[in-house]
Amino acid sequence: MRSFSTFLITVAAIALLISALLYLSPWRKELYEEYAVREMVPPDRRETVADSLLAVATRHFNHHKYEKAAAELDKVVALEPDMEYARYYRGLAQLENNRLAEARADLEALWNEGSHYKHSCAFFIALSYLKGKNGAEARVWLNRIPEGTPEYPKAQRLLQEMK
Repeated sequence: MRSFSTFLITVAAIALLISALLYLSPWRKELYEEYAVREMVPPDRRETVADSLLAVATRHFNHHKYEKAAAELDKVVALEPDMEYARYYRGLAQLENNRLAEARADLEALWNEGSHYKHSCAFFIALSYLKGKNGAEARVWLNRIPEGTPEYPKAQRLLQEMK
């Protein structure tokens, strides 16, 4: 009878350990890291000074040198203030640099202007709030992404994961 009790205690301990591992999920990335942008794809454009700067910014961004990427994108925006692409990626670079207010300034401006990047901006604004530990505001922005947009499925997935 004693060996059966020992067996039950061992099984219960293993079950508890497995449950704790599943609950804590130490191998799982933070939600922000799971959804963050990893690559900047250069647009097809003409050969200008801004294009040269964009090429440099792209290299920096794709090598995770976001501070340098943001600095190059600042130069592009100074040359072409209406270039949505540069403002969008500058916002993403600032987000990666933990400059959340600056990131939101670029992304919210594009959102308010009805940019081509509007719904993507909403998603990354939500991520900025998630990164800043403000889940309530992140949910507000995720819920602004309409069904039928490319960002909608991942916004819904993120909302589910945030529960």
